[in-house]
Amino acid sequence: MRLAVCPPLYFPPLSVLALAARADRFAMGDTFVYSRQSGMNRMRIRSTAGAMWLTVPVGTAHGRRVDEVRLDGWPEAARHAKKALRFGYGKAPFYEHYIDDLHALLDTPFATLADLTVASTAWLFERFGLDAPLRASALPGAPGDLAAVVEAVSPSSLVALPEALAHDRAAVATPVEAMAWTEPTYRQPFPGFVSGLSAVDALLMRGPRARDLLGG
Repeated sequence: MRLAVCPPLYFPPLSVLALAARADRFAMGDTFVYSRQSGMNRMRIRSTAGAMWLTVPVGTAHGRRVDEVRLDGWPEAARHAKKALRFGYGKAPFYEHYIDDLHALLDTPFATLADLTVASTAWLFERFGLDAPLRASALPGAPGDLAAVVEAVSPSSLVALPEALAHDRAAVATPVEAMAWTEPTYRQPFPGFVSGLSAVDALLMRGPRARDLLGG
């Protein structure tokens, strides 16, 4: 059984969904320690200037597990996200098809960053035809790091994003393989192509055909 494990991300990029498409099980580390340098509380979307970050303010987060990090001003951040998505994707081919469901998600009164990231990831997974992610907090002992998750699941191998390969190989004894995937280009709402955006971009532009971008 091939396992993929990722920190919880706010509307993650296509690369994370491509990773999930190559694994038999995909686990989100909602018990992992918060990292300010990650996309745990921010997503990247298209804008006329190229790209922009939508950030969710969090309370005291340094050194705390993601499931302990409280959201700070979530309703206002959700309103800002809805406005930015309308400006960036209001004329996208599938904006009207998905926007009501997306607004319903953003209107949810999430209490913790873990709740928000798991929900946003699960929302994307469902629309890309992927199995719902497994929460690390649902595993025995609620393992708090990669090695503990791997021990709890006991996979035959781990598949990792290329940028995480060295870290993952150093953290676990289980064989770790790099994901083979190159992000494809596709039409975005403004001229040119920007890589590394949230998978929301591909979904609103391509609808059900966005799944084809994952390969695997």
